[in-house]
Amino acid sequence: MPEVIHCYYDGKGSHDVFVLENLLAQEYENFDDTKDFDEDHMKSLLECLAQLHGTGLAYKVYLKSHVMLQTRVRSQLFAEKCGRIEKKVAG
Repeated sequence: MPEVIHCYYDGKGSHDVFVLENLLAQEYENFDDTKDFDEDHMKSLLECLAQLHGTGLAYKVYLKSHVMLQTRVRSQLFAEKCGRIEKKVAG
């Protein structure tokens, strides 16, 4: 399985980036449709695509949970700060 060097997802689909290692340096070959494409090749291709797809989905879930956590923490900090300000004003 190729190594993922860099991945960026902005949720808009216009600036997403997915960088893999140099596959040619790792002796991967470009697809040649003049050669036989048998069942083993198809299984290997589908396994690789499934892993890449699953990695992308897991990354989206990670980002969403990370953003939700940040939002929750910011909301809590804001509420605490507002509470302190209200106490000073009332006090």
